[in-house]
Amino acid sequence: MEMEKRNSGTSNVRSLLQLCKVLRLQLFIVCLVTCIYILIYIGVIPEIQKLAELLSSIFEKNGLLVIVPCAFVENIGGLNVYFPGSIVILTGMALTAGKPILALITFFCISIPSILAHVLNYFIGAGIIIGRKSESEKGNNYPTIWKFFAMFWHPHLAALVCLESGSARMPFKKFLSVMLPSAIFWYILWAIIMYSAGYASASPKELVYLFLAYLALWTYYDAYRYWHGSQRNTSEIRDVHK
Repeated sequence: MEMEKRNSGTSNVRSLLQLCKVLRLQLFIVCLVTCIYILIYIGVIPEIQKLAELLSSIFEKNGLLVIVPCAFVENIGGLNVYFPGSIVILTGMALTAGKPILALITFFCISIPSILAHVLNYFIGAGIIIGRKSESEKGNNYPTIWKFFAMFWHPHLAALVCLESGSARMPFKKFLSVMLPSAIFWYILWAIIMYSAGYASASPKELVYLFLAYLALWTYYDAYRYWHGSQRNTSEIRDVHK
């Protein structure tokens, strides 16, 4: 009896460790976001609103030179929860109203770094940077093209779906085939809206809660798949030994 309890406890610990391994990408993002807000709280880095004001003042002096790095960082999963690059990006596009050549240049200065950031998100998710997953963790449950189109309207969500694609081991060519049209569609749409409107009204804290909600749902889904698969494997082993 004592031996059974000990084996059961050991099995539970192993299952928990394995679950943490499966969810390590989500846990990494949670830790990153938590560290950012701790640093804000203790005053090591400025608050989001103050950073937004600083970026806006720098943008007024340097223009497109600021938009390029802002567009890149704004699309990196986790960092974009803190970094208010969307304010500079939207403002920059809005200020091109009536200037088609400048609008086209600004569009490319936003789009190219953003796409490169999403490629980086994919490789982070795939484990190129934070550790590869084992063969048993690989699967074919990739995000669909409709999910890409639904999420790419905002960089917070776009970054997460790219991280998820890498984590799900979506083939890179397939990833590009669904990511690029989704990204280009939304970039063109936002560019037309901002060029036509001539002003931007973005909040530096917009959609942070939606970002966290999506992250929670993604974590729950992966955890459910793991536990469901683990229970099924256990049942199959028991059936074999009967």
